[in-house]
Amino acid sequence: MNEAENPALNKTDVSGSRFQSAYLNFWDIVKDIVDDEGWVYTKEAPHMLDAYFEGNTGKSIEFQKSFGKSGDNPHWLTKGSRWRPTELS
Repeated sequence: MNEAENPALNKTDVSGSRFQSAYLNFWDIVKDIVDDEGWVYTKEAPHMLDAYFEGNTGKSIEFQKSFGKSGDNPHWLTKGSRWRPTELS
């Protein structure tokens, strides 16, 4: 079976990946909502998870607000702001 017959074959599998080691003990919380670039969207995550992540792991994050310039990905804008550990940048 190829990607044309089954689009799920083209989806990135984030389990057991570098994402899991980047998110540490928060992996169980984000594993179902992290995208294929390691972003967690605030509308899909528990409130203030980014702050808890930084405070409890000591890791810094990259944070992007949901409002942006013309040409930004509209799918991203509808899902709220997003964040990820800086090591995934």
